[in-house]
Amino acid sequence: MASGDARLRLKILDKDTPHKGFSTPLILKDSSLKEGITPQYLRWFLSQDDVASELMEHANGSVILRVPKTIIENIPIPIPKKPREWADKGEVTLLKEKDDFSNLINSFYEDYLLNIKHERYRTAVILSGAICEAMLFQLLLEYGVDKKLLKEDNQLAIGRLIKYVRLLKLDKEFNVPLNHIQDIQKKRNSAVHIGASKSGIKEFSNMDLKPFDQVIKFFGL
Repeated sequence: MASGDARLRLKILDKDTPHKGFSTPLILKDSSLKEGITPQYLRWFLSQDDVASELMEHANGSVILRVPKTIIENIPIPIPKKPREWADKGEVTLLKEKDDFSNLINSFYEDYLLNIKHERYRTAVILSGAICEAMLFQLLLEYGVDKKLLKEDNQLAIGRLIKYVRLLKLDKEFNVPLNHIQDIQKKRNSAVHIGASKSGIKEFSNMDLKPFDQVIKFFGL
């Protein structure tokens, strides 16, 4: 299962779930179950260091971490030598090493934390908006939206990116916290366009950044 925080999750499903494009349910046949290849065994095997490293080597994406279906389907699954109970560790999470985009976002986030530390909340609000904009842009690219199409959109900004995410229903697919991102958008606009603010110059506080906490949690920053 892929998610918005650039992690890959191995989870035993309670019921049959259709392939949605971002998750690949592996259906076990009765013959496999008879050989001892249970859901618990399969999750254990896929989370072993050598196998997990193979999965991560072929994984792509900075926001939506995905392993090509052909890679998953071609992993040989050995039959257990003897029946046994496999420990139930719940959901297993695999994390890929940082790429250039992740390093860039981390740099932005470090600047954000530095401004929070020194109570420069206006700058922190602007940075939070920039991080949200970058993450939504990358999310759309990894979903398959043509980069040229986005670059040619003269009105492309965080508000337009939010609309695109909604049109593609990615907020439903991944539970993207768009309501919090919209809140950040409004505060970021107020911080940048001081003259356009109806209420004039606004003083920001740490409370204005509470919605960003949910965004941080979602994207795993």
